[in-house]
Amino acid sequence: KKYRVSMYVKGDLAPGSFADARVWYGKTLMIPSARLNGKFPWTKISGEFTAMKPSCGFGISLWGKGTLNIDHIVFQKID
Repeated sequence: KKYRVSMYVKGDLAPGSFADARVWYGKTLMIPSARLNGKFPWTKISGEFTAMKPSCGFGISLWGKGTLNIDHIVFQKID
């Protein structure tokens, strides 16, 4: 089954710090494919994946110092 995950993020990250979101579904999907760093306004990020297992995991990480705001996380099945 194919899925899309999307969310809005806003950040003010210290130099050398970064953030990312990941979905584990038998493989790992990084959203976005490049790490988030620096200061950025509300931005929509999304990714699509095909689940190979009946369950998956999801996580958002901030590596270092700063502020990361997250809003409106949506997992959507794509037919």
